[in-house]
Amino acid sequence: MKFRIATALFALTGAAGAQTLYVTDQQGGVTTLDAKTLTITGKIDIGAQGPRGIAVTHDGKLLLTANQGSGDLSVIDRASGRILAHIQIGPSTEMVRVQGHTAYATYEPPTDKGGLAHIAIVDLDQRRVINSIPSGHETEGLEFSPDGKYLLVTNEGDDTVSIYNLPAGTLAHSVKTADFGTRPRGIKRLPDGNGYVVSLEFSDKFIVLDKHFTITKTVPTAASPYGLAFSPDGAKLFVAAAKAGLIQVFDARTYAHLADIKVGKRCWHFSFTPDNQHIVAACGRSGALSVVDPITLKPQQTIEGFKIPWGVVAYPAANGTLDTAR
Repeated sequence: MKFRIATALFALTGAAGAQTLYVTDQQGGVTTLDAKTLTITGKIDIGAQGPRGIAVTHDGKLLLTANQGSGDLSVIDRASGRILAHIQIGPSTEMVRVQGHTAYATYEPPTDKGGLAHIAIVDLDQRRVINSIPSGHETEGLEFSPDGKYLLVTNEGDDTVSIYNLPAGTLAHSVKTADFGTRPRGIKRLPDGNGYVVSLEFSDKFIVLDKHFTITKTVPTAASPYGLAFSPDGAKLFVAAAKAGLIQVFDARTYAHLADIKVGKRCWHFSFTPDNQHIVAACGRSGALSVVDPITLKPQQTIEGFKIPWGVVAYPAANGTLDTAR
């Protein structure tokens, strides 16, 4: 009954054709917001435990959540909020990204079984795992190369960034970050497609990789940087410094520090709204969303009513830590 009520509420909002934000809550399901008014419009019971990662397919038909507690992906019809499938992934399923009709989901087997994290490759048409790639320890961020030929994966437990050939899933390169900093977490490709930025949580900095995966620059940040995203015009880089309670802003060309924007506690992930008028950050330890003006670089409002919000994406797609506008 609970799921039917949640589905009905979602469907009545007309969210299928509207600009919508989707927020995972580790102690709940998915909350939907009108991306223009920033009002909560509904909740989706995902039928699983501990949702973290979240994605919308490029055609807008499917909403996916990576559920840490139940070790699976929820596949949801975005227009109605109806659960279509649960795809078993593995222990501590955490992150999910989509390319075409394929999803990539991270999970971490127990340490007594080797300790390496894996990336499950999921065929969304068949709704099953078709391959699983062993990665490093405690895999975190996922990013695609501009041409879609590579999947880049940050491994916070062994200070590496792994680069895999797609679709085969074979290891092409491995970048060691330890000489520059530890615990790589967030990753985002540069707006011009000629490199990537990677946040180093325990070293309070981010690094810049060129298109050949060589580290070319380190930039200091406030405490515990995690999610990163570029502005839609490619001029600014926004970094969630989670422990500092800030979203920091940098020049995307020179990496000069431009501003600090006060947000809630432990804002791990954030997204622009589809109209690019707001940035909405999921602040897990505040149990709230922080809203930021990306033009004035000032805080705007706080949206309450969450327990441990973790991830946020938009549809139509917008720039954010878990997605990129298309």
